[in-house]
Amino acid sequence: MTAGCRYAVLEVSSEGIKQHRHEFIDFSAAVFTNLTPEHIEAHGGFEKYRAAKAKFFAATKNIHIINIDDKNAEYFLKFPANAKYGYSNDRGQSSDSRGLSSVIKGEKLNLKLSLMGDFNIYNALAAIAVGLSQDIPLEICQKAVEKIKNVPGRMEIVLKEPFKAVVDYAVTPDALEGLYKTLKKEFSPSALICVFGACGGGRDKWKRPELGKIAGNYCNKIILTNEDPYDEEPIQIIQDIERGVINTQAQNLYTILDRRENIGKGVGTANGFSSRPKNSLGRQKNYYRRISKIKTMKSYEALPHRADLKIKVHGRNKKELFSNALLGMAESMKTESGDKAIRRNIKIKSIDFNALLVDFLSEALYLSQVNKEIYFQVNFSEFSDTEIKAELAGRKVKFFGEDIKAVTHHGLTIKEKNGHWEAEILFDI
Repeated sequence: MTAGCRYAVLEVSSEGIKQHRHEFIDFSAAVFTNLTPEHIEAHGGFEKYRAAKAKFFAATKNIHIINIDDKNAEYFLKFPANAKYGYSNDRGQSSDSRGLSSVIKGEKLNLKLSLMGDFNIYNALAAIAVGLSQDIPLEICQKAVEKIKNVPGRMEIVLKEPFKAVVDYAVTPDALEGLYKTLKKEFSPSALICVFGACGGGRDKWKRPELGKIAGNYCNKIILTNEDPYDEEPIQIIQDIERGVINTQAQNLYTILDRRENIGKGVGTANGFSSRPKNSLGRQKNYYRRISKIKTMKSYEALPHRADLKIKVHGRNKKELFSNALLGMAESMKTESGDKAIRRNIKIKSIDFNALLVDFLSEALYLSQVNKEIYFQVNFSEFSDTEIKAELAGRKVKFFGEDIKAVTHHGLTIKEKNGHWEAEILFDI
């Protein structure tokens, strides 16, 4: 109050409600926007998830603001409050995708938003309803939301030429499908390339194949990446997404765990020079700088060497170190992959940990050369300092651009410092 603050808006999550964090704040108003399956595994079902949300409305007795278009609206309307505001998106009087005639508390208004997407219309209506509940005139509320040009990270156009690049944080199947529908409607793109991963390792595993299925139904090319895996194997999360992509219209599926490299692949593919000809490198780096704002640990990096190929591999644990070593070797071979997905089981036993890494990569290299395949991912079923049982995942190869003859022991180093693993590996080419 001493700073002159009159209003504070908080997002109240179902997990926060479950942990009673809302009980120590005297909320004036509760806003219900929509309800789609989320955190189902943590709550033990959709009904319990909805019931957790309802506790907030039961505790907030002054003002309730409800999206009456949502199928769960009646459930939340039953809780008593001193005042209730309902808002609706009246599509029957639509003039265009961002000028929809909408209803708040019985009053129609014709919003002219700069923001794309139905979810932004609903969010604007919710904000207007909150303003009305605080005795702010409707015309002022409407002018305020119509002045908003963009919301960082939500349907944000970060590049317009020579192709359009859009950033959005859609973490549920409904949100992702809404995003793709909007992009198709607004831009009618000749091709839609999506770069994404399923966030939150160890939770909401059910939605991973659902996200993959939706992406596969709307996108021509899909580039999967690592995103907040926590203690779960990043490869496992990506493989869960891949299951949903099968039998969809997607023409190509790539996996690049490093998020910076993943975005670079998306930029290169969109601009039509994924092979990186010299005269396009400057432009590609420029686009990449404008799109990428993500700071992540590199999975691997090339090191200078006179005659052979040398890479430094990073990992937060031993398994990730091996996964990234496989990725580094695969991408160094500069292949053009086909469409057919491949999985192969391997079993390796070595004399020590250093030998295990070399033997693991050597086995993958042998299988690549014999079967004309490339393996970007590995899922470990057993892992110790001397033994591995795992499944390699990859694609058939049209050709190899770099011939790696062998994985060598020469100059091999593996070290761990403060929970970070590094390995330097030399390949004979």
